[in-house]
Amino acid sequence: MRLILNNVKLFLVANAMDVIILGKRSKQKQKKETKHKLEQQLKKQQYINRQRLVNGKTLELSIKARPPKASQYNSLLESIDLSINNLRDLNLKDTSDDNILAAVNKIISYKTNSVVSMILMESTFRKINNGFLYRVRPCYEDCLGIMKVESDAWNPPPEYVKSKGRLNSENESLLYVAENMETAIKEMKIEEDNCFWLIVYDIKSEIGLVNIGDTPTEHNEFYPAYKKVANFLRKEFTREVKSGEEHEYRVSRLISRFHYPLLNNFNGWSYPSVASYNQSSLCLHPENAKQKMELAFVIHAKILNGEIRCNSIAFLNGEGTFEYHTLEEAVKRDERLQSIIR
Repeated sequence: MRLILNNVKLFLVANAMDVIILGKRSKQKQKKETKHKLEQQLKKQQYINRQRLVNGKTLELSIKARPPKASQYNSLLESIDLSINNLRDLNLKDTSDDNILAAVNKIISYKTNSVVSMILMESTFRKINNGFLYRVRPCYEDCLGIMKVESDAWNPPPEYVKSKGRLNSENESLLYVAENMETAIKEMKIEEDNCFWLIVYDIKSEIGLVNIGDTPTEHNEFYPAYKKVANFLRKEFTREVKSGEEHEYRVSRLISRFHYPLLNNFNGWSYPSVASYNQSSLCLHPENAKQKMELAFVIHAKILNGEIRCNSIAFLNGEGTFEYHTLEEAVKRDERLQSIIR
């Protein structure tokens, strides 16, 4: 009886092992089939993505990545400081764009694994729906001679752009404006007793702006790293650059183009003003700007005893040239001048 029972037990055990082995083989087969299916789906999606790119369409990617643990932040903050110093050590006059971007990427991102990197900066946007925007052109010897036709009040022709700017390269013409005339005047460093043209644009339709250098609003364990990167961006976009050293603008230009590209309905960038604390400067794509705004008037002015004194005001006539008026005449034509010139 015992032998029979033992045989039965052995038989049951043997059958159980067969079931386990079969179960393992079945699971392995399922895994293999699932893996093959995922690979086929990936190849199909890659083909679709390539076709979309060839046809000029954009791609939306979703990547999951774990942020660093709070305990890792001390070393992360030290790494950001080290990367900023490495960028400062680059010879911006001679180094390549790739080297600059690589140095910037080490500041604004960290690798969560060998493949995925997480960006440590805020990406915010805003829109302007109405009001005025301002631009200043300094006067030299022939004040009236430099403001004759409408094109004189917009961005300069590309061939006249001989040096790099905060966001432009040589022979690239962008429209730099401000949201108030004080910032526009300070940005151009207009000095006492110097005359200038204050160009006023009337916003006709919504202007979308990409903000650069925003301080993070959420105070959590990750706040210090985001704030450090925001401070780096603000310092880079308010960097004082001397004449002849315009190559130092390469960093801000590359950051704006590669990390804050103008997509969809956005028409330009908003970044900290170098001349006015807590104010913004705007850089607009000229074609978009001309669709969103129209020229209101231009004001010929001078700074005397710290005050802006208006000399004359010009409006475009039907032939596209400027006609000059006294302040009293101009106010009768456009009462909005009273809010600008007091």
